[in-house]
Amino acid sequence: MQSKVGSFAIKDIVFMDMESSVFHLIEEFSSLHFSALPVLDRSGRCFGIVSPADVFDFISSGGDVNAVKAWEICSHTMIYVHPDITITQACEVMRDNGIHHLIVGDAEKPIGIISTMDIIQKVREEGMAAVTSTHKNTAEGQNT
Repeated sequence: MQSKVGSFAIKDIVFMDMESSVFHLIEEFSSLHFSALPVLDRSGRCFGIVSPADVFDFISSGGDVNAVKAWEICSHTMIYVHPDITITQACEVMRDNGIHHLIVGDAEKPIGIISTMDIIQKVREEGMAAVTSTHKNTAEGQNT
């Protein structure tokens, strides 16, 4: 797929302060319906990323959702990508790194976030033919 991730990445990013409680994360996920929230450190740089699965894992461990902070449960595996990479390239990055979210931009100035579901929805919009022809062209280019 030749669409650039910057063209459909979610631009209205909601950031969480690293000192936010897990309960605050629960409130945000419930009201926003996002699949990940970047966690910022005291200087405003991305510290990590937290997903509902991280919150679920924490709840299942029996921890106190009011006492534990976002920085304690967030993942520190954040991959930043340039807004001009294609859907196919984004899929490769996600697959190769075992992640489900990419931050579009960089730690200093993230401009968006993209998830596996965002990609799936975009592929559905553009149609399966585009995916098939892109994959075929990529495979042919590797054989030359």
